[in-house]
Amino acid sequence: MMGVCAGLTVAFILAAVIQIASYIKQKEEENIADEAKTEIVEKQRSLTDNEDGNTSAGTKVGNRTLDKGITLFKEERDCISKNRFQIFRVLDSGDALARELMNDFDTPIPTGLEVLFLEEGKNSYYDEQIITIPSGKCAKQIGIYKNRVRTVPVVAIRR
Repeated sequence: MMGVCAGLTVAFILAAVIQIASYIKQKEEENIADEAKTEIVEKQRSLTDNEDGNTSAGTKVGNRTLDKGITLFKEERDCISKNRFQIFRVLDSGDALARELMNDFDTPIPTGLEVLFLEEGKNSYYDEQIITIPSGKCAKQIGIYKNRVRTVPVVAIRR
């Protein structure tokens, strides 16, 4: 009888720990989204360059105004990944925060790398969407995105 009670207690505690961890993850993602929403700049600002020649945040690229916190480089940088990504937050602008997933497993396992995909008029992103990098291409860093929580690379899928 004592063994059954102890087993049930352990199972109850384990279930509670899993529920708490899930709650913490959800709150962290909500905080990231809230931080990003508070950093949306006025639309229609003119294009400006900063000291190191990068296009600064709040600028117009094509017909699109970038969010505050985004700095685009004049030239693309190196590939940072050929793995899949999973969207975890779509910003009001249509840009999407994503986590890199290891390609070696059927079950998605995040690597810890987070990136921002810009909404470029071709795609519309949604939560939990999997972005697969086509063969011969990679996620190249084209800028950085800073909010009060963290700084992540801005990437585009390129050859």
